Amino acid sequence: EESTDCPDGDEVEFRELMDWIVLDVMNPKREEEGDAVASYNIRVDKVRDIVDGLVDTHTSIAGTNAEVRADKEALEFLMSQLDPKEVALLTKVLIEGRENKAKPKPKAAAAAPRQRVVGRPPAHNFSYGGISTRAQGMGGSYQQTDPISFWDDLASLAEMRERTFGGKGQLVPINTVVEAIKGYAQQSEWARDASGRFTVRPIQGATLPCSLRGYNLVATAETGSGKTMCFAVVAVCAVVPAVAKTQVLIMAHNRTLLDQLCEEMDKLCTSTGNQVRWAFADSKDRGGGRVDPTAHILLATAMQMRNAVRDIDLAYIRLIVADEVDDIFSQNDTDKVIQELIDQTTRRAGRRPQVMFFSATIGDDENDPEDRRLRMQLENCLGPAHIICKAERKDVAGMTHVFIACNSPQDKANVLPWLLTDPMLVGSAIVFCQRKKGTATSVESLIERDNDARRRLNKQEIQGEVGVDLLS
Repeated sequence: EESTDCPDGDEVEFRELMDWIVLDVMNPKREEEGDAVASYNIRVDKVRDIVDGLVDTHTSIAGTNAEVRADKEALEFLMSQLDPKEVALLTKVLIEGRENKAKPKPKAAAAAPRQRVVGRPPAHNFSYGGISTRAQGMGGSYQQTDPISFWDDLASLAEMRERTFGGKGQLVPINTVVEAIKGYAQQSEWARDASGRFTVRPIQGATLPCSLRGYNLVATAETGSGKTMCFAVVAVCAVVPAVAKTQVLIMAHNRTLLDQLCEEMDKLCTSTGNQVRWAFADSKDRGGGRVDPTAHILLATAMQMRNAVRDIDLAYIRLIVADEVDDIFSQNDTDKVIQELIDQTTRRAGRRPQVMFFSATIGDDENDPEDRRLRMQLENCLGPAHIICKAERKDVAGMTHVFIACNSPQDKANVLPWLLTDPMLVGSAIVFCQRKKGTATSVESLIERDNDARRRLNKQEIQGEVGVDLLS
């Protein structure tokens, strides 16, 4: 359970107060599932990184509330990195709250220990239901794999992993991988069971056995459900550290997501004692440059990856990953870029690489031409034989509230930052729909679909507004 009391005591660790600040801003009602939980999970990880990054230059940040309050320079710098609501609440609690107090009361003789704020909700507690796993076009070659429940269970998949990626002794020892994950989990306060073991999220438990067996797969689950660790762990498991060649390619649809993936990969690789090395590729004006061909794992946007692979030896590539693949494929010809990359690797290595796709939103409406087109693009890259892991989503009729008609790419670029400033929308699916002749998908059709779902559930229809002027 999460504490509702503010941990503002002088002797309380400042990190505990910061967790509570983020919790109170992002999830004030202490909901146990839904968008507020996802928003908190995303934001608290970011704030923890900010706090930890200050420790080297301002050691007081690692101390108590009283120590941080006394270090005005550190506090001012920290506040410059936080959101306005977090700054306001931190000021009220840490500074104004102490200044407004009367003479200090005598210290209680035996105060009960304050319950620590738990960062993440219990596992298996998202607005999606369970995970369905289906083998597509595999026939008798598919071997049923039971999902895992704990990160310790990865050790039971060691032989399976060695058959997929390399002989015994060549890969990072599975116990090293498990300990690295547990170290990461300890830092980020992942969910545990009653015995203290770190539990996996549903999508992680379903995909990891399939991935380590070498199956191509496409997985769909909501934002905040743990998809990044699904492929980050497999990437580390696939690498032969002694071979100083790029062996894993991971693609994102934009630089913002790429930065997030780099942060997660850096934490995981660092936890292995840097046995696995990673690098990212981007244009020089955005911090990139010449690709390091000796990095085991290379991350880039899909379009930048096309240029980056010119500097690496594709013969060593064994795993290709695309995150938010539907957004990647919505960009011009990026499906052809990925297909070409897979074909080049196959020719150079003499074998087809394993391919894994992930997304929060892959539609399966047979009547939607965009959904049909996306499925065709996925199968062209994955091949006819692959695994489909999908979170069973609850009915979300009436969840769509704002429809924005953008008349140009510049309008869209202006609207997106505005949407991302609203904490209620952080972690939500934001869908941009193009008006195309000859297709049924348009802003008006989305409104109609939403209302059709409302009618089926005997709910009142809502007239969506088209052309909301948020740009003025």
